[in-house]
Amino acid sequence: YVDPQRDLGRAQQLATQYNLDSPDVIIFASGTRHKYVRLDEMVDVERDPMGASEGTVKAFKGEGLFLSALETVTEEEPPRVCFLTGHGEHDPEDFDQRTGYSEIARYIKRDNITVEKWNLLERQALPTNANAIVIAGPRKLFTQAEINALEQYLKNKGRLLVMLDPRSHTGLEPFLKRWGVQVDDDVVMRKAGVLLGTELLDVNAVAADYSTHPITAKLTDTNTEFPDTRSIRATQQSEGSATDQPRVTELVKAGPEYWGETDVDSEHPAFNPASD
Repeated sequence: YVDPQRDLGRAQQLATQYNLDSPDVIIFASGTRHKYVRLDEMVDVERDPMGASEGTVKAFKGEGLFLSALETVTEEEPPRVCFLTGHGEHDPEDFDQRTGYSEIARYIKRDNITVEKWNLLERQALPTNANAIVIAGPRKLFTQAEINALEQYLKNKGRLLVMLDPRSHTGLEPFLKRWGVQVDDDVVMRKAGVLLGTELLDVNAVAADYSTHPITAKLTDTNTEFPDTRSIRATQQSEGSATDQPRVTELVKAGPEYWGETDVDSEHPAFNPASD
C-alpha cells in the first residue's frame, strides 16, 4: 500500500514503472509482467438521458477480466505483436509525433505484450509464434511470396491488422478482397460550402453510424474522425458454402453526404455516380 501524500517518491516510481497515465486502473503484476484492467472495461453503465446523474451500473464484468489478467501475467510466454517492415511502414520505435508509432507500442507493451519488428522478405518467413501481425501504412508493393505467407498465416487462424493510406498501391488489395474486404482506390470527401466562388471540399470524414461489435460498443453517440482516408467495404459473398466464407463486419459508416472520389487529381472533384 502506497499513500502518495506520505511517500511521493515511491508513488512516482510506480507511476513510471507501470506507465500510469490514469488513476482508474487495476494492475496485475507478476515478476516483470503486468496487465492493466481499466474501470470502464469492468462496468457497463446505463447513461441518464436527462443528464441528471452519471448513470447506473448495469453489469460488472470484473471477474472474467481479472481471471484473464491473472492468466496473462502467469503464462509462460507473453503474447507477441509483430510490426512488418520493409515497405515504408510506420515504425513502432519511432518517436516522431506525426509518423512514429512508439506511443502505440507503449500502450501495447503496458499489457504484457511483446512488440517486435519483422522484415518478412529478409527473414523469408513469418514468425511462428506471433499472436498478431500489424501492417501499418505500407508505401511499397508486397511481393507475391510475402502475400502467400500472409495468406497462409490467416488460414492458420492468425490475426492481422492492416492500415492502408489513400493513394497508395501495396499489392495487398487482391489479397484482402479474397478475405471479403474491398479496398477502394479513392479519397473520402464531401462538399463543405463555397468561398469566393470556389466550392470547398472536406476530406475529414466524420462518422457515428456503428455496427454492433465489441470494438464499437463504447462509441454510441460519439463521433469518430478519419482524416484523408480511403473507403473500404465488405465484398458480396460468392457462391459456395457459407461456412467457408469469411465473416466481415463494417464497423463504421460515414454519412450519405460523403463519397469516395476516384479522380483525386482533378482540379474540381465532384461526385460521379458512374465511377465514385
